[in-house]
Amino acid sequence: MSKGLIDKLSQKDIHARADAGRQLSKVGEPEHILPLLKAAIEDPSPGVRLYAVGAAADILSRYRVGKAAKAISKKDRESYFNSFKHVDPGQNAGVFSVMAVLGLPQLGRRLLVGLQDPRLDVRTGAIVGIYRYFISHAAAKDTKLKADLLKLLSSARLRPDVLSAIVRLIGQCGWQEARGEIEVLRGRFGQVDEAIEQSLGWLDAQADPHTLMGAWASYGRDAGEVSEDKSPTEYLLLAPLVAARFHSEGVQTMRWSTEKQHILLGENKVSLRRMTLDEPVDHEMVQALQMEGQTWFRSVKGAAELAERFSSTAETIDPQVGKLLAEAFVGALPESAVGERIKARVELAAGMNASALERLEALAAKKSASAEVFYYLGQARKNDGNEAGAQDCWKIFLGKARKTDPLRPEVEALLKG
Repeated sequence: MSKGLIDKLSQKDIHARADAGRQLSKVGEPEHILPLLKAAIEDPSPGVRLYAVGAAADILSRYRVGKAAKAISKKDRESYFNSFKHVDPGQNAGVFSVMAVLGLPQLGRRLLVGLQDPRLDVRTGAIVGIYRYFISHAAAKDTKLKADLLKLLSSARLRPDVLSAIVRLIGQCGWQEARGEIEVLRGRFGQVDEAIEQSLGWLDAQADPHTLMGAWASYGRDAGEVSEDKSPTEYLLLAPLVAARFHSEGVQTMRWSTEKQHILLGENKVSLRRMTLDEPVDHEMVQALQMEGQTWFRSVKGAAELAERFSSTAETIDPQVGKLLAEAFVGALPESAVGERIKARVELAAGMNASALERLEALAAKKSASAEVFYYLGQARKNDGNEAGAQDCWKIFLGKARKTDPLRPEVEALLKG
């Protein structure tokens, strides 16, 4: 398949060449990088050049940290850079994204130069590149480039778009020590003031220990890494002093605590970055954690899947620990219809029937109540000793649920029993 996509880069049809870039960004491998960089420089279509350079950057993002990084040697990385190092970024500003994920720290200086370019398209490309560079676990310890970037904030010649981008990056990366650099910029430009408020808000949330509590979802990859996978590979629940990690083999509970820039998970002490990042599936700015090259996100959609995993493993968790985990999970969920339904599901699994029953009764009273609400309300009423009320709920469920609903056979059996 990938060979065919590379061949498409040589076709006359512009749409075919652009489509090759779009697809290779998700499935491409290291051997496709050089042909893509060639297209990014030589293709007559600006659109194709952008798709090609974006695909090259996205492939490289999958080989930046951990074991995967060893698949591309330093010599090969340098050869990729040499293939476009004399190209004016005005021809294709996407080269900054390639520099950002090449895994050659010395290229960071070029990103800073791009931020100071008088051309808007070049600066925009450099802004995207500097974001992709610093959100990665690979850049977590690059204090030199970080210091050089922060020095730019005092430059009188730096344009408002770049100032705003750096200010937001400070909040996104959780650089609490840079609050002072942000504050002194107030009043210079309106768009910068807006970025300041946003960044300080993110930093405040990250500094609050209570916002660590609750559910986190990981796709098993680095921040900014592009992949076809759209489902989290594992989940983490943090409650006061206790944590649970839900993975393919089940659930692991442990004690945890934080210590400066580290988190102690059971016997493991690992570096911890508290961040605010673009969630790769929902594409919303959410709180994030970065540990051991893996990034964890807040996600309501992921919370629904975690609720299922929590419910299926609740019997294997100590009841007291399970209640603490459930309370932390529930406390971090939004007060929306979806959030309330997930809360009730978690409370039922943890044996917190009274609160689940109250929550489900409120949801069922709404005209828009889903079939699923009545399924769980039936369970809560039955747990409360109200068998007749449970039967009523399950009858309503059958009237609302699709014929293919996976819960239907169970409800039909409950009604017969």
